[in-house]
Amino acid sequence: MKNLLFVLTFLFCGHFAAASLPTPSLSSPSNGSNNQPAAINFSWSNVSGATNYELRLALNPSFTNSVSYFDSNHQTFITDIYFGVFQYWQVRAMNATDTSAWSTTFSFKTADHIDLTTPFDGASNLNPSLEFDWTSLNGIFFYEIEIDTLSSFNSPALHSELFSGSSGYTVDNLYFNAVYYWRVRAINAVDTTAWTSTNIFTTIGQIPLQLPLSGSINLPPSTSCSWFGISGITGYEFQYDTLFDFSSPTINSIITGTNNSATMTNLLFHHFYFWRVRAFHDLDSSDWSATNNFFVIDRLQNISPANSAQNLPQNVNFAWSSTSAINGYVLELDTLWDFSSGNSQLFTTNDTTFTVNNLALQTTYYWRVRTYNNVDSTYWSIPREFRTIDQPLLISPDDFAMSTAINVPLIWENIPLATAYEVNIDTSIDFNSPLLINNIQNDTTYQCADLFFGTNYYWKVRVILSNDTLNWSPARLFTTIDQVGLISPLDLSLNQPLNTVLLWEREEGINHFDIEVDTVSSFATAVTYSSTTDSLTTGVFDYNTHYYWRVRMISNVDTSLWSNIYQFTTKSSVGIAENTISDIVIAPNPSHGYFTISGIENKSISIFDLQGKIIIPETKSDNNSISIENFASGMYFLRISEGDKIEVVKVMVD
Repeated sequence: MKNLLFVLTFLFCGHFAAASLPTPSLSSPSNGSNNQPAAINFSWSNVSGATNYELRLALNPSFTNSVSYFDSNHQTFITDIYFGVFQYWQVRAMNATDTSAWSTTFSFKTADHIDLTTPFDGASNLNPSLEFDWTSLNGIFFYEIEIDTLSSFNSPALHSELFSGSSGYTVDNLYFNAVYYWRVRAINAVDTTAWTSTNIFTTIGQIPLQLPLSGSINLPPSTSCSWFGISGITGYEFQYDTLFDFSSPTINSIITGTNNSATMTNLLFHHFYFWRVRAFHDLDSSDWSATNNFFVIDRLQNISPANSAQNLPQNVNFAWSSTSAINGYVLELDTLWDFSSGNSQLFTTNDTTFTVNNLALQTTYYWRVRTYNNVDSTYWSIPREFRTIDQPLLISPDDFAMSTAINVPLIWENIPLATAYEVNIDTSIDFNSPLLINNIQNDTTYQCADLFFGTNYYWKVRVILSNDTLNWSPARLFTTIDQVGLISPLDLSLNQPLNTVLLWEREEGINHFDIEVDTVSSFATAVTYSSTTDSLTTGVFDYNTHYYWRVRMISNVDTSLWSNIYQFTTKSSVGIAENTISDIVIAPNPSHGYFTISGIENKSISIFDLQGKIIIPETKSDNNSISIENFASGMYFLRISEGDKIEVVKVMVD
C-alpha cells in the first residue's frame, strides 16, 4: 500500500513539474531607478500559457504588507504610489491550473518633489496679475500652492489654493512693490510630496514712462503721453501740472482698462509741464512713476526769406516752422525793427507759408510770426529783415583786384525785374573825371576795352525798372596791369643757344609788344623788336655773349611800363649748328586730357608754365602721349632739346 501511494505521488508530482509556468522577466521601471513618477506603467516579459499576472508592490524587500495588482497583459499601470521612497516589486504568471514562481525583485524610488519654473527665483518688476508654473508629475490628483509676503507663509496676504489639473495657476491683485514668496507640493491618493524650495519675486512698484522724453522742448499744445502698460490692473491714474509738486494738478484723470496713454489739450504756450502715472486694482495702487517734464513751444522759427536777404521782389513768399493743435498763424510786417511804425501789416493764415504782394521798392522790412489756440498764443518769433530790390551785387573782379586785363569783364548779379542796367566806370571814386564810362545794357556783364595800364578804376551798377531807377551799388576798385611778366629764358640762364626764343606772359586787349635786347643793362644800344604774340625768335645772338631783354605792352590808347629786366648768356661752343629741331608735331593743340608729340626720338623734353615753374622735369623721350588731365587751363611751354639744339613750343590747354 505504501509503495502504491509513493508511485501515485511521484506520478502526480512529475505531471505538475512538467506543466509549470515560466517565471516572468521584469522590464520597467528598471532596477534601482530614481525619480520615478507616482504613476508608473510596469512591464515584464510575456509568458506563454499565462492567462493572468500578479504584481505585488511593497515598501520592503520582504514584501510584508504588500499590495497585489492583477492584469491579463504583461504590463499594468499603477497610480497612487508613495513619494520619495524605495519600493519593491515582483511579478508571477498564472493560468487555471498553475502559477509560476515569483520573478526576481526590482526596486525603484519615486520623486519626492517638483521644480518651480515661472516666475524664476529673484524675478523683479512683475505684474500684479501673475501666472505661476512648475514641472508636472504623472499620477497627481491635486497641487497645493502657497503665495505670501512672508517666508513663513502665515500672513493675512497668504494665497493658498488646492486644485486639480495642470501645473499652471494665476493669481490676481498682488500688492504693488511687494516681496513675495511661493512654493508648491503635489498630492495623490496615498501621499503628499514635500514642499518645493521657496522662490522669491518682487512686484512692480512704479510704471516706466515712455513719451515724451523728459526734457523734451517745443512740443505742441496738444501732446500725448504714454507709458509701459502692465496687466492685471483696473486702470491708471494720470496727473499733469505746471508745478513740480503737483500741488494743484491741472488734470487728475482716471483711465480705466489697459489704455496706456493720455492726451493733454489746450496746454499753455511757453510753459513747463510735469506728468506722472500710477496703476491700481481692487486692493492696491502702485507708487507714482518718476516725474517727466516737457516744454510747450514758445515761439516759431522763421524759415524764409533768409535774414538780411537783399534785392527781393515786390511779391515775397514767407515760410516758418509748423506746430499742431493750433487755430492759425499771424504774420506781422513792418518797416521798423520794433514794429512800432503804426503801419504794421498783419496777416492771418492756417498755413505755414504766405505771400505778401506789392511791397515798396528799395525798402527794408522786418517780419515775425506767431501761432495761437483757444486759450493762448506764442511769443513772436525772432524778427528777420530783408530789403526789396535796391542794388545789384557786384561779382567780378573782386574788390581791390590787382593786375587785371585792360579789357577786363565786369560781372554782377541778375535782378529778375530789371529791364536794363547802368554801368559807371571811372578813375575817380566820385565818378566825376573826364574818363567816365557810362553804359546802359540788358546784360549782366560789361566788357571793358582800351583801359589804361597801371590805373585804378572804380565801378558801380544800378538797376533800371520799367517805371523806376534804383540805387547805385557800392563801388568796387580794380587796378589794371602795369607791366608784363617774362617767362623764358629764365633770368640769369647760361649756355643758351643762338636761336633762343624769348617768351612772356600772354595778355588780353594788347595791340602789340615792344621787345628790347641789348648787351648792356641801360639798353643804350638796344635792338627793338615788335611782336603781336607773346614770343619772339630773333636768330641773331652771338656766342658767349651776355644779353639783357625786356618787354612792354602797347594798346590802342596806352603804353605800359617796361617789364623787369631778364638776362641770359649764350653758349661758347663755336662751330656747332644752331638750327632748330625740325619734324616736331604736337597734336591736338589746343588740347585737353592729353597731347601727342611725334618726331622727338632720343630727345629730351620738359614742360613749364607762364611763371617759369617746371611742371614736368626734363626727361629722355621717344614718340609718346603726355597726360595733361590735371593741368589748369592756360598756356604752357614745351622745351625740346637734342644735343645743342633747343626748341620751345607753346601748348594751349583748354
